Amino acid sequence: MYLTSLTIERFRAFRRTEVSLHHPGASGSKACKYPNVNVLLGNNGMGKSAALKAAAIALMSPVIASTGYRPFSLVRQEAGRVARAAVVQARVALTEQDLDGDGPAPRRSVLGAQVSRRGTTETCEPSTTATEPVWDAMYEESSAAFFFVGYGVSRTVESPDKADSSLRRRSRHLRYARVAGLFEEQTTLMPLVAWLPRLRSERVHRHREVVALLNQLLPKGTGFRGLAKDGDYAFRHRGVDVPFGALSDGFRAYIGWVGDLLYHVCLCCPDEVKLVDHCGVVMVDEIDLHLHPEWQLLVLPTVSRALPRLQFLCTTHSPMVAGTVESANLLVVAPDGDTASVLARPETEVHGLTADQILMSPHFGLVSTRAPDFYEELRQASLAVSRGEPGAAVRFMELTSLGAAAGNDGRKSGSRADT
Repeated sequence: MYLTSLTIERFRAFRRTEVSLHHPGASGSKACKYPNVNVLLGNNGMGKSAALKAAAIALMSPVIASTGYRPFSLVRQEAGRVARAAVVQARVALTEQDLDGDGPAPRRSVLGAQVSRRGTTETCEPSTTATEPVWDAMYEESSAAFFFVGYGVSRTVESPDKADSSLRRRSRHLRYARVAGLFEEQTTLMPLVAWLPRLRSERVHRHREVVALLNQLLPKGTGFRGLAKDGDYAFRHRGVDVPFGALSDGFRAYIGWVGDLLYHVCLCCPDEVKLVDHCGVVMVDEIDLHLHPEWQLLVLPTVSRALPRLQFLCTTHSPMVAGTVESANLLVVAPDGDTASVLARPETEVHGLTADQILMSPHFGLVSTRAPDFYEELRQASLAVSRGEPGAAVRFMELTSLGAAAGNDGRKSGSRADT
């Protein structure tokens, strides 16, 4: 299953917005360098995370009444207006994986849900289309049909001694558990050591696939050999074996969601199907979380190439991440009036631009990337030059040469930093 378009009405920052999305196999995505990638850009509070929540609610709408999910503060509130129900709708393309080989594929369908507010309480109900028989497989937690996962910004990996997959299944519906991190900060991710050793002993070929994929997804100079030691997996980094718990925040945040994703894929992917051929939707809030700029330049190309049949819907604040894809892959959360937002395709290309150029483009809208106090001093010096004040030109040259020298020094002495 892939998201082909998303419609959001009266949901958080959005009054109404509709946008189409790229996904594997889509005719309009073939010209893209990364046809399975969609990236949301926007200021804090504009609605990037809300858009991911809306997508997740629409996708799990057939089972939402039985998942235990309880919406909170999703219906849009505006001064002088009575709160109304929020509506989210996702048009989806179904694959053979969703239809179990029964009938033509791909097929198009619609999923949706309505969030109603009464007093301070909100409830969520599926639309009519979400209750059709075609969605019955969503009630089968071991089914590969209609696969989707979502990761919020609190990507904490569960302690190995507390991880219990059977307890997780009893406490909440798996379809919601896979996206709970988008809604609940306390949600934890499944650690590799809680499931990979068993996979190695029971399904050797699958274990090899996971190890190979992890190595494809890791940056150059870091490797995973699939060997557990002292109750944790070690990663080879700069020639030294480092336990997962001792890795930097960037590594743990990234490996955390990637490992959790592979866990869920392994849960339902049939033995005769390779993991790289598994289809579905992956939503990641702030995909650049804790990543060094060098890795930010690689993260989207890496996940796109390693998992080409998965559709990625991500948010980022990083110009480095935005610059690695084309404008066709980007969605800007732009102002819609004074208090609302709308999703829109950018009109200008950013692929290949420098971070400074991207930050000062309409995508980010900065006037300058200099420190505010330095920029103001430079502006005042420029005004002094225009007024013909004595010594102003010299001072302006000193300030501009200082900035240039700092940039050159950085390029000369720059070294690869830890992630």
